[in-house]
Amino acid sequence: MGDPRVYPEYPLIGVGTCLLKGNTILIIQRGHEPDKGLWSIPGGMVGYGERTDIAAAREVEEETGLKVLEMENVADIVDKIIYDADGKLKYHFIIVDYVTHQFEGSPVAMDDAVDLKWCPFEELPQYEYPDTIVELFKKINIWPG
Repeated sequence: MGDPRVYPEYPLIGVGTCLLKGNTILIIQRGHEPDKGLWSIPGGMVGYGERTDIAAAREVEEETGLKVLEMENVADIVDKIIYDADGKLKYHFIIVDYVTHQFEGSPVAMDDAVDLKWCPFEELPQYEYPDTIVELFKKINIWPG
């Protein structure tokens, strides 16, 4: 049996979290598809029966070791739709992205995150992201320019 996220029969629900500290955001480098090797925010899939805010906090802890104390608000809801070279739908996610300044611990790259860093807002354009992440950073007013 293959990965149920690839060539899905219906959209899947994902979550992400913008962890902000001063004028920095925690970015992670993805270790798996989709977007392997690109920089992003901690996130993943919502489990059956799991609330999106709880799933987002769980994914932060799994990928960074940080414990979210409270999700502050929903930053965006994103449709991430990716087609393969033959034009067939390969991925279809509906992603609920949160923002928080309220967390504790020291981040360590784990699980899907192969690297992470606190990135000053002015340095964000130095890294390669999925288009949806750049749009999110613009929406929450941290993308320079």
